[in-house]
Amino acid sequence: MRASFAFQGMAVDGAGNVYVADTNLNRIQKFTSDGHLLAKWGSAGSGESQFHGPSGVAVDDAGNVYVAEMYNNRIQKFQASR
Repeated sequence: MRASFAFQGMAVDGAGNVYVADTNLNRIQKFTSDGHLLAKWGSAGSGESQFHGPSGVAVDDAGNVYVAEMYNNRIQKFQASR
């Protein structure tokens, strides 16, 4: 079985870490500036920390992560510790 990936949103924090919204797999991935995976979170659904089509991601000056979803019609905020 072949995985299908669709990345629609990306953001970079003050430390240079890159956050990617993986729309098809309903998750957020965090990488170092040189591409090493640091963290990933999310699953399909409409509960807390679940996504249905994450399409945008942003990081504020405090390092909090905001994720916009296409189909749940919401934005979730995650603490900087992610």
